Amino acid sequence: MDNHLEQASAYPLKWPVSTPHTPESRRSEARFEVNFTVARDQLLNELRLLGAKNAIISSNVQLRQDGLPYANFREPKDPGVAVYFSLNTSRQSPGSYD
Repeated sequence: MDNHLEQASAYPLKWPVSTPHTPESRRSEARFEVNFTVARDQLLNELRLLGAKNAIISSNVQLRQDGLPYANFREPKDPGVAVYFSLNTSRQSPGSYD
């Protein structure tokens, strides 16, 4: 497995060193609304269609064993998400969004 994938974690957020993180003062509200489950499922489907392997969605949202957030889930202070995956034996990252 790629060294970057080995260092990635689903929780807490592991931001790619090669990509600058948007400062909180420059973040803007999302232009769309979608719940966590729908967003995750659609992302995983797109990764599947690409032929991605070993996908890791890294964020500051702690998840249960079934991949859903805990019932006491609160929006994290840092809403960043980084997506790591392998494609044709090469690492495809950062797929990172603030």
